[in-house]
Amino acid sequence: MEVEGGKRFEVGTRVVVQKLVGTVRFFGKTEFKEGDWVGIELDEPKGRNDGTVAEVTYFSCAPNHGMFIQPDFVFEHCEDEVAAVTLQSNFRAHLAKKKVKARQAARTWNVLDNHFEEQGLRKGKAVEKATKQLKAKTIVQERNTQMRDSVGTEGMQDAPQAAGVAEARGAEQQGISKRKDEGHDADQAEEDGEDEEDEEDEEMDDMFMGATVEELQQAAADAVEELKPEMLNCINVGDDYDGPHLRFPLRLEPVIDMLEAFKTGKILHLKYFMLLLLHGKNLFDKEGTVQDIEIAKGIKLTVVGDTHGQLQDLFTIFTINGLPSEKNWYLFNGDFVDRGPKGCEIVACMLAFKILFPKCVFLNRGNHEARAQNAWMGFEEELLTKYGHDTMTVSMKPSTKQSRMSSPAKKARKNSLDRAAAMRRRMNEFGPNDRLASLKLYMLCQGFFDSLPLCALVQSRVFVCHGGLFRNDGVTLDQIRAINRKREPPLEGRSIEDRLYEDLLWSDPRPTATYPRPLKFKRPSDRGAGCEFGPTVTNRFCGMNQIALVVRSHECVPEGFEVLHNGRLITIFSASRYCGTQTNKGAFIAFGPDLQPEIQQFYAHPIQKGSFLTDEEREQMLERDAIKMIIENICDKRLDLYWYFTQNDTKHTGRVTRVEWATALANVLGLDLPFLHYQGHLAEIEPDGNVNYTKFLSRFQIQMRQEDMGWQEAIVRRICEKLFSLVGADLEGAYKKFDTNDDGKIEYEEFVRTLKQLNVGLTDQQIFELMRSVDVDDDAHINFKEFAERFEVTFTSVHEEHMQQTAMPPQVGNAGAALGAGAAARSSDSANQFRDPRTGRSASMRELEEKTRAEMPNAPISPRSKHRMKLDWNTMDAWTMDNLKTIVKAIFRKTDTLREAFKSFDRTGKKYIDMQDFVAAMTGYLELSMSETDAEKLFRVIDTNDSGRVNYLEFIDAFRADDRNPRAASWKHGVVQQVANVLYQNRIHLKAAFRMFDVDGNGTVTAQEFQEGMQTINELLDKPLTTQQIDELRRSLDRNGDGTIDYKEFFQGLSISDTASAKGLLRKGSSYMDLSDPMYAPAAAPGGRGGMEIDNS
Repeated sequence: MEVEGGKRFEVGTRVVVQKLVGTVRFFGKTEFKEGDWVGIELDEPKGRNDGTVAEVTYFSCAPNHGMFIQPDFVFEHCEDEVAAVTLQSNFRAHLAKKKVKARQAARTWNVLDNHFEEQGLRKGKAVEKATKQLKAKTIVQERNTQMRDSVGTEGMQDAPQAAGVAEARGAEQQGISKRKDEGHDADQAEEDGEDEEDEEDEEMDDMFMGATVEELQQAAADAVEELKPEMLNCINVGDDYDGPHLRFPLRLEPVIDMLEAFKTGKILHLKYFMLLLLHGKNLFDKEGTVQDIEIAKGIKLTVVGDTHGQLQDLFTIFTINGLPSEKNWYLFNGDFVDRGPKGCEIVACMLAFKILFPKCVFLNRGNHEARAQNAWMGFEEELLTKYGHDTMTVSMKPSTKQSRMSSPAKKARKNSLDRAAAMRRRMNEFGPNDRLASLKLYMLCQGFFDSLPLCALVQSRVFVCHGGLFRNDGVTLDQIRAINRKREPPLEGRSIEDRLYEDLLWSDPRPTATYPRPLKFKRPSDRGAGCEFGPTVTNRFCGMNQIALVVRSHECVPEGFEVLHNGRLITIFSASRYCGTQTNKGAFIAFGPDLQPEIQQFYAHPIQKGSFLTDEEREQMLERDAIKMIIENICDKRLDLYWYFTQNDTKHTGRVTRVEWATALANVLGLDLPFLHYQGHLAEIEPDGNVNYTKFLSRFQIQMRQEDMGWQEAIVRRICEKLFSLVGADLEGAYKKFDTNDDGKIEYEEFVRTLKQLNVGLTDQQIFELMRSVDVDDDAHINFKEFAERFEVTFTSVHEEHMQQTAMPPQVGNAGAALGAGAAARSSDSANQFRDPRTGRSASMRELEEKTRAEMPNAPISPRSKHRMKLDWNTMDAWTMDNLKTIVKAIFRKTDTLREAFKSFDRTGKKYIDMQDFVAAMTGYLELSMSETDAEKLFRVIDTNDSGRVNYLEFIDAFRADDRNPRAASWKHGVVQQVANVLYQNRIHLKAAFRMFDVDGNGTVTAQEFQEGMQTINELLDKPLTTQQIDELRRSLDRNGDGTIDYKEFFQGLSISDTASAKGLLRKGSSYMDLSDPMYAPAAAPGGRGGMEIDNS
């Protein structure tokens, strides 16, 4: 009850305190502390005493049921109040748990994304080295007389590449009309100079033949330095272009129209984008490495952090803060591109306002304004997609004006310097069907990035850079001003200048809310570039250079900003809901002349009318994306994890505890993450409470499109053939080959060394898996019994789904009876429908396919697949099987591949084997003692469609050797998954490498380019694949035999599947945004529907 002087409680009153219910047993003064105290006997044992404190008993109760508390915190018990307090308490607990979970998911995602970026940098360096060693596709001109007066391309034709590339696809090259020697009259040149022009075109084509990617890029980069606005003004925009138009000198109204067009998904034409880039580059070329900004009275300077291709964030900032103007200045602090889908549009917007207000808009370079990042983080692919040769954004009409990017030049002589000049001049021309337009635009973008300043100094007191401070001590502003910035940002540079450059773009402050590990000074960065620096580094830099505040970006922070290092440093990040999965806010910071910072947080408005996903939905997406990144790392370290588990599983139970499981992941993956929290998504718990690590490691598998899986069987078959050629004919002799020290057992080192010497086609990891399948008793060596049982010759038939088979009863004991039993049963429909009524024989495979195609032109199933016959090994008689085994042994004594054996049987190169070829091969090539009659009978057995011819498919069906031992599944699956994992883990970089050769952007390369590219990159990745595996991969992906491989679809078809749920787990979030998110969709046309429905199922 309330009385004068405070609350009083009668003994026996029921009360509530701190969510606990009890009864008052004492009220009054105590000896342990001044004032009135309430002694309460709690209903639950959550107290601290039994009514006695400091040896004075005030009341008696059970142990841990007593509590003393001041009256102000005690409330009379009321059911409604208790319910309300409990509800509030539970709701607060729910919000706290939700906040902790969201922060944990965000931290996990950031840790994994930094790891992803570090791996990307390492792989990117390898790919960059590889592309410099490879030849780019050459480009050949076709002259089109109807377009002789046009600027640029006169036409194109296919032409063979370099000599010796027989199966490679002919590449294409732009043909461009040439300017004549300086001083010639243009009309006279057109009338008299055609022969000279044709001769020069031919020589220029020769200049491109065999050019490397580096040479093509260098030619384009050199051309950028000679580019002038009037040259681009001559480009005549095509009639089919329906995007915004710009005129120079630039005015505000067309820029506003451009922004509105971007809202509806329009893309700026190549001409206008290049003009913006060129004008912007010319402005920034004049700037220093450090931009000195003085804010006058009445001026506001707004610093914007990373936008990463998220146009909706830039537009939201403009809506809240106003467009750039002479009174409203902006400093964009790097990372305009990559990850998001609208990098081109963001760069165009920023440059347009820079050109309009050159003294009011400033840009700093970020770590993503670089070739090394753009190649695999999204911007390069975005640009090449938006400005591909067949898009209307590069549509150009013929023009009578010259559009040369260089001054007139005389015909090139054939030396290296003139060759480079000729290539540069060819790059310096534009016109209809320009297949190099996107390359020219991309290199101009990179030239613009190279011109950007690295930092800004506001009022001499606020230092603004993208990344952070330095690993070197005593860095001064004068040293920063002296950096040669107009180049690709260095990584792992050795000079102080390079390290300063790298740190400005890459370094991070610590500790932060996401990375709380204490740090005072500095340490290497988890990103693989720059450093992590503590408050001591910030204080020393500020003290030495009289800086009051450091503003940087570069890191996603939950609130959009974070104040660190005792207020001396602020992180600003402006990409809200980062990558479409994060739940972070965006922020920007404004300064007036007094330099008092004003921070504004925001969530971006959708570009179109509609709604964002809820925070709860986005948090779920963030957690799913983090889990997918963990799974990718598990797949990549599968063998290391298995080794770690087995070393700790000393009792060989196949199980580990949850804590041991989480510890293994942390140690092997090298990631400090709460793996126990994610255990339910990654590993199932057995009834005994432990994790079956074999089941866990086999749960997630790399998968691909069905049409791309042919290489898997081909690789395994080739390995089996190699193994059988080594051991199938003479087991004792083969065993001696392996047992090199003749001690009666094969050690692991002997096994590996022998297989590598014999070039079986397995990597070290794959050989280890094979060794484990042979070593039955796991004693680390192979005895002869294990060896003989393991490599005994076995055969298998290839099963085809839905193929109806009717097998005749087995006829044992004579060769003649094998004719019916050995041949595969045929579908009665196909047997009758395709039998020639004149000859009575069945059609050959080719004839059957042609006939079916003629009668069923739209049939979805290939007739070759639908009607192919197979040998029935299950019903085959013993005589036939024994003789086929004998032939197989003889074949593999001669060669280690069935492909080579088939060529030897086919004496005249007919692509098939007839009976005479087969009979002759038995006694000739194979040196077998077999009668002609028996050879003819065996031929009829393997001629499954009675055509009188055996094609390659029938041949390998009859004589393939396969490892059917029950323990074989592990190494076969291991080989396939290891190859698939290499492709999956490196898919982004491999795709970027092949895109360098794909100058016309159609997603294809020649089979030879694919094989050479894979081999070169494989060398730089420590040879995870063998040459034979790459060879089989190339053969299988060239499905129609035209020498062309669609690399883009192949790599896009790679994903991770969860065998426990049969769901694909392809991750998009950390590299590219989910374009199904409505905030990335264009606005509806006027009068149209403004929303976009999303199926979140």
